[in-house]
Amino acid sequence: MTKELYQPIAIPKSITDDLENINSPVKVIIPVYNEEDTITGLIKRILETFSKLNIKAEIICIDDGSIDNSREILNRPDITLLYHEENLGKGEALKNGFGYCSPSDIIITIDADGEHCPEDIPELLKPIFNGETDMVIGSRFLIKQNANGSYLNNRKYLSQMRKVGNQIFTIFGTVVTQKYITDTQSGFRAFKPNVINNLNLEASGFEIETEIIIEALNKGYTIKEVPINNGVSFRDSYMNLVLDSLKIGLTFFSGIFPKKFKFILRFLTSKINKIR
Repeated sequence: MTKELYQPIAIPKSITDDLENINSPVKVIIPVYNEEDTITGLIKRILETFSKLNIKAEIICIDDGSIDNSREILNRPDITLLYHEENLGKGEALKNGFGYCSPSDIIITIDADGEHCPEDIPELLKPIFNGETDMVIGSRFLIKQNANGSYLNNRKYLSQMRKVGNQIFTIFGTVVTQKYITDTQSGFRAFKPNVINNLNLEASGFEIETEIIIEALNKGYTIKEVPINNGVSFRDSYMNLVLDSLKIGLTFFSGIFPKKFKFILRFLTSKINKIR
């Protein structure tokens, strides 16, 4: 049975007015792995959000080897469905989705587990549309409201340890990139046209969120964070707290290593992948 996702406040009319003249195509990329409980409700709310904005958007779901009914649920005419025969990782799913997009597209990424609220999409699009930045990250740590749906109270295993881990990555990321980003691991993002296609992405797992930030900053792109509401994930995280955190840490190191040493990081990451 499909679970009802957390519902945040309505979209303010001032934001819808600001976005009503968007001309670039908008692609919404959703990596999916065993999300039969939440994906239908999430897509419904995405479509409703864009309907209120009077913007046409193409939803691209990448089924990453699900073993539940996710792929069958996503086999519908209003969705572009890409899929992997086996689970390859979030990074591979996102890269597959990015490869389907054109340089002229505005791109939005959102997770499928219910932790992100589609009603916040206008907040992510507004800085892009106004020419304020090249990339927007929806930060779970910049909002104090909606405590019942916040990242602090999400019903995930070891949620407090995950919060501490995110804070460590924030500190580490600030040192490496010289830019303070409160939520480096948020998967809720927006990109202006001609950004994603200029990034050299290699990560296969959750570390792709970090790689995108480092690549974007190295290419001279600007990044802005906006506060987002937080839904409630109805499943535990697929992230391995130890192994995936190690890969994220190695990815941060790649931001300060000369390119000739990056093969060492790729070698270590491949060894970690074999442990899983």
